[in-house]
Amino acid sequence: MTDRIVERIYPGAFTKALENDDVRALFNHNSDMPLGRNKAGTLRLSVDDYGLRYEIDMQDTQVGRDVGFSVNRGDVTGSSFAFDVAEETWKRSEGMDIRELRELNLYDVGPVTYPAYEATTTSIRSVAERLEVWLCYERAEKWFSGKGQRERNRKMLTKGIRLNTV
Repeated sequence: MTDRIVERIYPGAFTKALENDDVRALFNHNSDMPLGRNKAGTLRLSVDDYGLRYEIDMQDTQVGRDVGFSVNRGDVTGSSFAFDVAEETWKRSEGMDIRELRELNLYDVGPVTYPAYEATTTSIRSVAERLEVWLCYERAEKWFSGKGQRERNRKMLTKGIRLNTV
């Protein structure tokens, strides 16, 4: 009996998925809460030295606005991705089973309330030229009220979503 299983995603595991898979951006892996799609050009996927990264052009829908606000406030801070394994190897070392994920099929990515891996992150960054979430200043004015909000409202208009899983 193994006390611990460690999962490692190897560099290159997403290579074929990034080239071929039709990946959705979903909130909490819920297909009723779409945020973007790579084949539509509203989701961009890449891999860097830390892992899989994604960027979503958030849409001006109730789901898009709600997720954007939750991420901006810090209520939602994790990311996740749904996949299945195309190629893996197993090793045993120092009483641990090590599952090495060599090639993955990718189905969805997105912000989540409870990430499986705490090291994942979700954040907001400025992308005014691609932003569809806060396009309407009058609408943003309705969402915020109180003294000193005008400047914060303007800042919100230049915020977009950059959701990273690292």
